[in-house]
Amino acid sequence: MDKRIEDLIELTKGKYGLDRYYLHNWDLYRSITIFNKTEYILSMEWFPNHLKEWNDEDYSPKGTASIEIDIHSKKTRSVIFVGGVSYAEKIRFDVNEKKEIIRWMEKETGLNYGEQFEIWKEEEREIHFKEYINGFDVSPSGYMECHFDEEGRLTFFSVIGEFHLENLVHEETYTLTLEQVESLAREQLRLIELPNMEEDRIVPAYLIEEIWIKNDGLHTLPFEGLEKSRWEMNTVIEWNQTISPPFQRKKITLTEGVTPDQAFQCEPHPGLDSITDEERQKCMAAIREFLSQEYAKDSGKWIVKSLYRDNGYIQAAIHLVEQKERVFKRKLKVFIDRNTYKAVNYLDNKWLFHEYMDLRESEEIKITYEQAFEKIKPFLELTPCYVYDVEQGGYILCGKLDCHYEVNAHTGNVKPID
Repeated sequence: MDKRIEDLIELTKGKYGLDRYYLHNWDLYRSITIFNKTEYILSMEWFPNHLKEWNDEDYSPKGTASIEIDIHSKKTRSVIFVGGVSYAEKIRFDVNEKKEIIRWMEKETGLNYGEQFEIWKEEEREIHFKEYINGFDVSPSGYMECHFDEEGRLTFFSVIGEFHLENLVHEETYTLTLEQVESLAREQLRLIELPNMEEDRIVPAYLIEEIWIKNDGLHTLPFEGLEKSRWEMNTVIEWNQTISPPFQRKKITLTEGVTPDQAFQCEPHPGLDSITDEERQKCMAAIREFLSQEYAKDSGKWIVKSLYRDNGYIQAAIHLVEQKERVFKRKLKVFIDRNTYKAVNYLDNKWLFHEYMDLRESEEIKITYEQAFEKIKPFLELTPCYVYDVEQGGYILCGKLDCHYEVNAHTGNVKPID
């Protein structure tokens, strides 16, 4: 075992008091943060000493400690004691003394309570924390969670997402009002088809598509949030004849092996690499071949929206060119081998549309967009939130435009969204 890994394992054993445990296995993996930095994580699985003969690799016994730490900062990402059972005595609290728990979390994470995170909600022997900036929500938000057993032993701790740094926050006074953004809200009204299982029919309805509106009231950010670096293609794929032999799916591995040297040298994640013009051309050729094999009669019906790197593959997001506005959009995800530039596997969300197939067609649309907006307007919500803007490389103050009501496009009735 690499000496650097050994040192981290011993550090973890001492920190969490794992004297009654032995290391069952460990692994390294890497991911990309929202700040486009590469993060390397050491994942460890510790078994209780009385389970020396455990051979089931698909199941972890009760009391197992699964712990993940960042190898560079040495900060803990997660601690999970399977079944809520811990044989470790070192991390124990009086669950009524929240200040003591918060001080431990600040030390463990390097974050400051009241500045970067606050208590979000509490349940029996559980405390949930959420990221805030100046009392406002953050998107994408960081979350933390702690669970304890009846004796106060830590049984669960996790840090999910990234927490902001002060130098990345563009502080300003929130000034947005619903009246100020009404024209933008009108643009977010969508007419879509919803399945109504009780009436066994498709119901046309108007809804507001969520969006972030910048504090100037003029510009917006997409609500989908941060995505991996994508190369927009927006290219319709056509072909003249089916390519044979038929497409053969290959097994894919969505986890990459990482060596200690790669981790400790902080080798940049391959997902950060750009996709060159030559690679894009090869990928488009691979997609055309795949579609002509698997969807032979669909020439001109599919559009490649984007290409991006993820989990060791170049992946393509592909949508149907023409489709009805429904809750789900028909789309494909195609996995392309980054060495051979051949499609090796794919996902089709066609199964999501099965619930529509036996439903009666939607009723006649009698309500106009203007009528629908006037009906839904009183239910609009605009909530302040700091949003990470990739272009600015920091958090900017926005208003989240949202609405939890829908307007039936046939009757005009307004009701809460189911």
